[in-house]
Amino acid sequence: MAFALIASSPMLIGFAITRSLTPHIELLPLLFLTILSSLVEEIEFPGFGVRQLQRGTRWPWHCCSDTATLSKAKAYRR
Repeated sequence: MAFALIASSPMLIGFAITRSLTPHIELLPLLFLTILSSLVEEIEFPGFGVRQLQRGTRWPWHCCSDTATLSKAKAYRR
């Protein structure tokens, strides 16, 4: 945690100097950026990976889906 704070401190200091806070925060863009975009990423990219694996290996869909799911689970486990 300390390393992350130290590594990102130049960016945080630069933003504090050059940017200002918005006096009015709109709820819809905030929800779009925080919830919808991450949800779409979690749905779309695994589907893209499964389709590319299926086209490249000509495996059945369920084998490609299982492979993509296992690789994603392994990535989250680290």
